[in-house]
Amino acid sequence: MQQKNYYIKTNRILNPLRKYGWMATVLIAIGGFWEPKLGLAVLLVIAGLIITSFLSGRYWCGNVCFHGSLFDRIIFPVSLNKKIPVLFKSKPFVIGFLIFFMANLTRKIVSVSKYWGTYDFLDKLGAVFSNTYLMVLIIGGVLAILINPRTWCQFCPMGTMQKNLSFIG
Repeated sequence: MQQKNYYIKTNRILNPLRKYGWMATVLIAIGGFWEPKLGLAVLLVIAGLIITSFLSGRYWCGNVCFHGSLFDRIIFPVSLNKKIPVLFKSKPFVIGFLIFFMANLTRKIVSVSKYWGTYDFLDKLGAVFSNTYLMVLIIGGVLAILINPRTWCQFCPMGTMQKNLSFIG
């Protein structure tokens, strides 16, 4: 007896940005190896999602997020599409991952700060964000294939911040 997919496979692409936004994830994550300054675009993404979080919660996640576009547009058709394990949705895991992620990001930015005022600073800073996108591409992609396209979204640090900031706004 064949097990049914947990989620019905439907087209989740609603607008042109969601349809083609996945290209930005790949460009920043992979292109960052050759042009690290591409990672600086992530600062604009962070600014955009923070601003929208005050106005409409996790709007960015479902309507703009480049990773979500990748998971829905590219990985969704090959995903095993299983139910997302409760662990990935649990508050301790989500908060723990946010702390882990932000601590690592802060540590990397602090280590790059010694280059402030040098020609290499923007390349080093861009590489931090480009590598972060690469990490999400790899971990989120593996989870998307093996479990569900939106597994990463359950504990995404940016989504967690959006959710928490929406209560302030």
